[in-house]
Amino acid sequence: MITIDLTTEGAKGAGGAALTQITLREPKFGDYMDLGSPSNWCTLPGGGGFLQEATAVTGAWIERLADCDPNFLGQLNLTDTLALRDAVIGFFTRTKTEKPPSGSHSASPEGSSSEMDGTRGPSMI
Repeated sequence: MITIDLTTEGAKGAGGAALTQITLREPKFGDYMDLGSPSNWCTLPGGGGFLQEATAVTGAWIERLADCDPNFLGQLNLTDTLALRDAVIGFFTRTKTEKPPSGSHSASPEGSSSEMDGTRGPSMI
């Protein structure tokens, strides 16, 4: 869980109570299967690439993981919005950089089906 201390003044939650914090729970299997990743790797023709965020998906993650009614999120200022965004993205970046315990088998986050069939590079659709 990650708790964000809000800077938005006057944000009200259920029953008119002031919103001072929002806690995001850890994502679970069903969450990921429903929403997918909040960003996608875009490969450039000459090599390299960049990570492109899907803000609508990131917003859906925030709504799903936050401990408040999603209808109240619209009151938040940009600072709080970006803090929530960074927390959600952090769930994914920490997961990719953590190493599995020794002796366990895990697919590489960079792995692709093309590596399994002997070809190199990302699959191009």
